[in-house]
Amino acid sequence: MRLVVDIERGARPGPSPAGADAPVSQDAAAGEAQKDSDAVIVAAVLTGETQRFGELVKRYSEMVATFAYVRTRNRDLAEEIAQETMVRAYEKLWSLKVPRHFSHWLFGIANNVALQAAQKARRSAAVSLEDLELGGGRSPGDEAASRELWSRLVGQVDALDPRYKVPFVMKHQEGLSCEEIAERLGLPEGTVRGRLSRAYGILRKRLAAEQP
Repeated sequence: MRLVVDIERGARPGPSPAGADAPVSQDAAAGEAQKDSDAVIVAAVLTGETQRFGELVKRYSEMVATFAYVRTRNRDLAEEIAQETMVRAYEKLWSLKVPRHFSHWLFGIANNVALQAAQKARRSAAVSLEDLELGGGRSPGDEAASRELWSRLVGQVDALDPRYKVPFVMKHQEGLSCEEIAERLGLPEGTVRGRLSRAYGILRKRLAAEQP
């Protein structure tokens, strides 16, 4: 799993410290681990060495993803939760009162992100494209209604904010997956899913407003 903090938000896993690739004895390795404790790295990040947050990402991302998987039983969602957790941890690092408690604090963030992801998934299910009745798995008698709804939808899609229109078109006209859209747009996959969910919500409201 490749997990990074969004570079646009100010941090990502950085290179190993100078000399980290050189062979070291067990005693030296123990000394290095003590030197690079969570508290030391947090202090360094807060004093301007922001690239060192990457060491914490490397240290905890797999554990956070495992924790998220246990909560969600969804591997893709678990990775998104781990990514978002690391981003939030970086953005809120200044609020950590006891740096040596970083791991406990981090998993508290992960728990909150997992809860929010579960809530978002339930909302997304309620505003999915299938709920817009745009075809797929429906009886022939529904086809005319679906075509009419699609015709109405096209104009509403054109009126969407580009942030929501672009991923919607890429998914439902170009047939791309969320992962492919994220790669093309240079965005986290979770952001793409969030924007699609927002697009569905806007379209549902606008279509409902058109009803007599």
